Amino acid sequence: MPKHQYNVKHMDIDRIKFTSKKEREYYLSLRQRKLDTEVKYFLRQVPFDLGKNGIYFCDFLVVWADDSVTFEDAKPPIDPHAANQKALVEARYHVKINQI
Repeated sequence: MPKHQYNVKHMDIDRIKFTSKKEREYYLSLRQRKLDTEVKYFLRQVPFDLGKNGIYFCDFLVVWADDSVTFEDAKPPIDPHAANQKALVEARYHVKINQI
């Protein structure tokens, strides 16, 4: 398996490959919250088209029991390119992406 750019180990659960333990743990938390009916549903790796600036993948889109929607990221905040793309997504799509 090729080495990941952030030197993280891939973790598998539910036949899903996660690039970090943090992302995997949040997935497990959301899965449990769905069983507890706190979360209606959630999506993984939600793409945001940034035109010539590429595509930004948000780790999770969460629809809560009260019908509110949040966007959650488990990416490390140290990457300037990811931070720039995140800012572009927030400006273009008028959303807030929470760092978990």
